[in-house]
Amino acid sequence: MTGLPNSVEKYSQSRAFTETTTPPNFQKNHSSRPGVWGRLVMESGALTFAWEKDDADISLAKGDTVVIPPETPHRVILNGPVSFFVEFYR
Repeated sequence: MTGLPNSVEKYSQSRAFTETTTPPNFQKNHSSRPGVWGRLVMESGALTFAWEKDDADISLAKGDTVVIPPETPHRVILNGPVSFFVEFYR
């Protein structure tokens, strides 16, 4: 998945997370609710985005984004100093 479906609209956004403020649950497999899409946006640093059922982890750096389909287990692996936020769509 490279983009969000045209049928969804942004309804919320998280605050910016850093290597010290990223919730521990983000670093464990978790997923969004039914019908909720996510879009992780990198502001600085680097992290690895890992899908639970896929070996194709994604390395993200400043300016990169990743779209997260509803109910798709995933986690982040922090690689040092980082700043990112998540947008939510439905």
